[in-house]
Amino acid sequence: MLYRNYHSQIIPIKEYNGHEIEDSGTDDLNVMVIMLESISRLTWLRHSPEIHEFITQELGGAILNGHHVVGGNSFPNNYAVMRGLEVYSDLRKLLMGGVEGIEIILMDFAKKGYATLLAEDFLPGKIPSYAKIKKIPVPHHDRASRVLRRSKDQYIPKGPDLNYCYGEKNIFNYTLNQVFDFSQKYRSLGKKFMAYSAIETGLHSHHSQNGISQDKHMVMNFLKKLHASGIINNTVVFIGGDHGCRFKDYFNTRVGYYETSLPLMYGIFPKWFREKYPTAFGNFKFNGENRLTSQYDLYYTLRAILNKDFINPRSHYDPNSHYGVNLLARVPEERTCQQAGVGPHFCMCGRKTRLDNTDPRALKAGQILITKVNELLKDTPCVQYDKFDVIEAYLVYPNEDITIAIETKPVYASMRTTLSLTEGHVTLRHIDRLERYSLVTKCMNENTAKLQDLEMMKIWACVCKDSVWRATKQRLNDWS
Repeated sequence: MLYRNYHSQIIPIKEYNGHEIEDSGTDDLNVMVIMLESISRLTWLRHSPEIHEFITQELGGAILNGHHVVGGNSFPNNYAVMRGLEVYSDLRKLLMGGVEGIEIILMDFAKKGYATLLAEDFLPGKIPSYAKIKKIPVPHHDRASRVLRRSKDQYIPKGPDLNYCYGEKNIFNYTLNQVFDFSQKYRSLGKKFMAYSAIETGLHSHHSQNGISQDKHMVMNFLKKLHASGIINNTVVFIGGDHGCRFKDYFNTRVGYYETSLPLMYGIFPKWFREKYPTAFGNFKFNGENRLTSQYDLYYTLRAILNKDFINPRSHYDPNSHYGVNLLARVPEERTCQQAGVGPHFCMCGRKTRLDNTDPRALKAGQILITKVNELLKDTPCVQYDKFDVIEAYLVYPNEDITIAIETKPVYASMRTTLSLTEGHVTLRHIDRLERYSLVTKCMNENTAKLQDLEMMKIWACVCKDSVWRATKQRLNDWS
């Protein structure tokens, strides 16, 4: 009996792009970044208290309680960690200049003698595809074999729009094993390494708030392998969510809204590092317990690790910057969401006052949203919206922005946004779709649109004219 299966093989290299893979020296930290799909901090703590205890007690890790997203989906949040810049404006500048490649944090590590791995479970891939990179800028990646598997129909469907297996292998476990094998291989050679893994479609958490319960044993096994093998003894591990949960009716609740913007994030540092540099690790732990942090901060923390900025760590804090700081230094107490690169819609630090659904301010905000969306969708294959009902509305201080959620009718769409009202102008920066919008937006080209925030909002706002028959509340909410 014949069958097809797939295996990931790591073949060590001695140099890449003219940079020799160097031996691990004094104070050199190996690095892993594991970004999990749709995992909020609170969802994780509810479902995985035993892993939280293992990370914080056994491995000495620290959790970032006030960690914020900087965008509405996986792409801008991974981009913030990889490049430290706002994705859409940065890509527009690069692509207008005809740039075929971009500098990401793995390339910086490679220039300093690190072996690097980019492990993604998603085709076409978060950065290489959307940034139009023709050559993935790391020596170890699995993109070619993933393309082959797709062509051989080796994905086994397990849920709506998703596939969880390559042949007989769970994709999530396959990707974690790839990271482990890469790390084990270079550690056995005494070489420095840096691995970045962005895991999306292989996780049940992508489409279910309870999905992490089906996958958490693989996370625990992975961490225990790092511990038992000794890899953790000289490796800093950042593991967390790219963004929080966005699932059905829970997304429509106030707690669900908070969880969307507050992803999980741990930092696990070796014991020798915690003892040798107590100020640096103490600052990281303090920031996790007491400060506002964002995905941008991980980029600057990775740079600090690369440059061994441990003894008197600098925050690189600029109150006029909308980007990140080094979390090995103390984050200023007065830091705002704007200074952290967190937009009004994603900021969970401001005080919010609930408005009645019939409050004139709520109704006005709903009408503004409908008007703005219709202007956005003009000259597209999407419908124009007519009437709406307010689901919920909040007045957000100190700027008195309004967070509004509506349902349109008779064509059904459920949206949430935060309208910034300044000097008589209304700014629309982001739209959340609260139902399964992928079924009714297929007339829009997502891969192209992700290069621009304005174009991406068109997808989030759209109901395609040829999909109106699908756009009913029952059809778009009745899925599991």
